[in-house]
Amino acid sequence: MKVIRTFKRETGCKLHLRLALFALLTAFAVPTLAEINFYPPVNLSYSDGLSFNPSLVTQGDNLFVTWDDNSSGVKEVMFARSRDKGENYTPPKQLSSSSGQSSAPDVAVDSHGRVHVVWQDTLYGASTILYVRSEDGGKTFSQAVSLSGDDSASVRADILVDSGNVIYVAWTDTGTEEVIVTQSVDGGDSFQQVAKMKANFVSSVRMTAGGDRRIHVAWTNAQNIYHMYSRNGGRSFSRPVSISASSAASSSVSLAADAGSNVYIGWSEQINDEAEIYVARSEDGGQHFAPPGNISRNPGSSIGPDLTTDTDGVLYVVWQDTTPGNYEAMFAYSTDRALTFSPAANISPSELGSLVTRVAVNESGGIFVAWDDNRSGNFEIIVARGMQGLAAIKNATAKPSPFSPNGDGSNDTLRVRADFTAPLQWEASVLTPEDEPVNVFRGNGERFDLTWDGLDHNGVVTPDGSYRFLITGVDLDGVAAAPAEVYFSVNTVSDSEPPQLLSYESNYAEFGPDGDGRRDNVTLKASFNKNLDWTLSYQNRDGVELFRQQGSGVSLDKVWDGRDFSGVKVADDRYVIALSATDTQGISVNGELRVIVDTVAPQWANISVTPEVITPNGDQSDDKARLEFDLNEGALTTVYVYEARGGSLVRELYREPLIGERRVAIDWDGRSGTGNVVAPGKYIFKVWMRDYAANRAEPYPVVAGVTVR
Repeated sequence: MKVIRTFKRETGCKLHLRLALFALLTAFAVPTLAEINFYPPVNLSYSDGLSFNPSLVTQGDNLFVTWDDNSSGVKEVMFARSRDKGENYTPPKQLSSSSGQSSAPDVAVDSHGRVHVVWQDTLYGASTILYVRSEDGGKTFSQAVSLSGDDSASVRADILVDSGNVIYVAWTDTGTEEVIVTQSVDGGDSFQQVAKMKANFVSSVRMTAGGDRRIHVAWTNAQNIYHMYSRNGGRSFSRPVSISASSAASSSVSLAADAGSNVYIGWSEQINDEAEIYVARSEDGGQHFAPPGNISRNPGSSIGPDLTTDTDGVLYVVWQDTTPGNYEAMFAYSTDRALTFSPAANISPSELGSLVTRVAVNESGGIFVAWDDNRSGNFEIIVARGMQGLAAIKNATAKPSPFSPNGDGSNDTLRVRADFTAPLQWEASVLTPEDEPVNVFRGNGERFDLTWDGLDHNGVVTPDGSYRFLITGVDLDGVAAAPAEVYFSVNTVSDSEPPQLLSYESNYAEFGPDGDGRRDNVTLKASFNKNLDWTLSYQNRDGVELFRQQGSGVSLDKVWDGRDFSGVKVADDRYVIALSATDTQGISVNGELRVIVDTVAPQWANISVTPEVITPNGDQSDDKARLEFDLNEGALTTVYVYEARGGSLVRELYREPLIGERRVAIDWDGRSGTGNVVAPGKYIFKVWMRDYAANRAEPYPVVAGVTVR
């Protein structure tokens, strides 16, 4: 298997997305790790709203997670904890008040088990940094106190506790355009400012502590990554130094340091119209950094890295990447101080994608990755836990599917196979779509190979339908293995029965095969009452066949990427996807679907805000601002109101699936999501427009300003 080299800048190398041991392919002696596997992720939020921006930290067997959630109508900071290495979690606890927009939390824990959380909040008008702590491991929390405490907008807080239990909190003051670092030496009772650095257009600021208790701070502006450090407990800091040598746009910085003098800085950098993840390393405590290396190197867009190290000095990196089709949570590691990295792995693929990703490790080898994920229909916070040497069940198959346990001697049994990475005592459950058990089998061995006759636990033939085998196991030490599942179907309909088309559908009515990672293809699914030979014929509006797919079975699940027989993308237009399915008697059933290929972004024009200055005091004069613009086609349109200086969210103003060309008019009454009149100042509308083929209006978002007096 290949090792990804990172000691010079490179771009454009397509990677296979897999997680495994990587072998020595260079002249360097690379330490090896036992294979890293992950359990299926756990949903922490289970929210009716949108949950974003996870942060997590470990201490012993404990795992603490924070995020923000808008279920109540405004953003609130939520918290959950696990006391058993991430197997089970407490229900979410709200830490913030409901009087402001609370977002972007960060969490840390000290050696006494006290949990410390910071976030940005509009509770007092302009965005401020709030702090709370828990003395009982997260059961209860103190009242929030403001750390920034001024009229400037303070955002993007990061919290750190060093090995001496000194607490550091850093943030950006967008009014003064400074990075602020504060310190508490009394467990959070009081904080003092220890650093203030001029920094224009900062998009993020992060910290870490080295083994020598050096405190490292890094931040990004439009084009550079800056780093400074303190080696005297925050009493003074080094001069900030630019780490990124490129003139490309840089964003989303993260840091990690091991128990020695190795320091790592990672960020996202725009290269050739795509973002890549870069990592730079220092072997002398941050005094000097080697040239950064590209660790993602793929055709997608890679953003938002997060870094951490374990007690053995292994460096772990997670980020978001569009190479799988949507933004997905990717994972890689390095055992040789960032000289080489394992191939990137998609931890838990999701059809709908995800956003912010964070990683943490514990002293017993546990690896925890949290991200906000859209697989359930709305964004939730999920956490996957993995470890080196974790036994796993892989490559599960079930054939034939469908199988027909009707005693006719044809496909009467189902053979289910899977590979084990270690000997296991296993259990295999046949489950309905509602997770009702049909039958259970148990055994042990180095591999799974089971033949099932289709009978349930009562000896009755299983009804026709869709099912899954869930295969679990424990290794010789009693540790649960990463499970696997495989889907199959039962169909006992006699071939003499007339064929029926039970369902035929596409996941999108419109798609845009333009390679941007958003709705680049369409998926067709159909089901029949018995095994049929089927053909999908993709035709233009004149009935000319452009592409064809064929197969057999009781169902089909095919993807069309918008290309014809020659591999050329078809033109934007309407298309018919004709389905014909035939049994062994020559009897056919047919169906048709229509889809639209659209690769043209929606266009907007004539945006205005009237009046540009409002006074929402209830006197019926200039109490509201009207945002208007023209839109040339139907689009999902979302409008948020933000502080102009701090960038903090004030209110989600509008979210509607608009149909057809129109003039859009949206009123804002000068109130926040809590219903309170906002403080005087400058605000902005951010307008996101995306048509039903997922083409985005540019810029994304469109921005317009308004002043409140």
